[in-house]
Amino acid sequence: MRFLYNLTMRLLTPVILYRLAWRGLRNREYFGRWRERFGYFPDPGLGSSIWVHAVSVGEVNAAAPVIEALRLKFPDQAFVVTTVTPTGSAQVHKLFGKRVFHVYLPYDLPGSVGRFFDRVRPRLALVMETEIWPNLFFTCRRRGIPMVMANARLSARSLKGYGPVRPLIRAAIRSANFIAASSQQDAERLLKLGARPLSVRVVGNVKYDLRIPDGLAEIGKAMREYWGPARPVWVAASTHDGEESAVLRAHARVLRRFPDALLVIAPRHPERFRPSAQLCRGLGFRTLTRTEDGVA
Repeated sequence: MRFLYNLTMRLLTPVILYRLAWRGLRNREYFGRWRERFGYFPDPGLGSSIWVHAVSVGEVNAAAPVIEALRLKFPDQAFVVTTVTPTGSAQVHKLFGKRVFHVYLPYDLPGSVGRFFDRVRPRLALVMETEIWPNLFFTCRRRGIPMVMANARLSARSLKGYGPVRPLIRAAIRSANFIAASSQQDAERLLKLGARPLSVRVVGNVKYDLRIPDGLAEIGKAMREYWGPARPVWVAASTHDGEESAVLRAHARVLRRFPDALLVIAPRHPERFRPSAQLCRGLGFRTLTRTEDGVA
């Protein structure tokens, strides 16, 4: 199974690069630092490190209190934080600056993974959410690196989606020494996936440990004042490509009953801000954006 998986990953590499280039047309940052995704980057000279992986902005924010707690406990230890997206990279630099070393997560190819581990030399691996990459997990086990899955979540749909590779994923997840599940339902699904029962514990969602920014209540009051104290407002948050069309159709129906209703759309990925605004205007909605129009 592992041989077939590695063969498939190698065969898919051109497709992966094409997809990376396609995303680069919408976000130029995707055109940079490609070598890192294959484990090629200057050796940072770390004797050892604590490695934390967080896919994008949301996961980086969730990992922030965990990273800060670990830094307090291990003040002399170097920290490596990997992400997949440029927005995640930007958030790492915003939150931690040079206090951590950031590099993109390598593709799950044996050579790429090996080069990554040779350079960052982790003594502990912490993966946020449920990013199960077999070669990464197997390499941790083979090199004796303890692995923790933090804020682990698994939907019923994702559980079914593993399909034919489920035996491989089962073997990979059993490499994790500790799995901190977000809920009892997540824990049960992780066990069905193949996690070792003694390694799974329900600890809750670490996103509830995030510090509320100072002045957030005042910002909220100012936004409400700008929008109108009694105006109906609804929010479509963290939308993906294609979802805004359905949201806008619903908003058209809302306007029939509440003519002054306001819809706030917050796309999940920044590169989709402009296309979403263009879609709204193209359908005849009066549209303002925070970036271009300076609205609250």
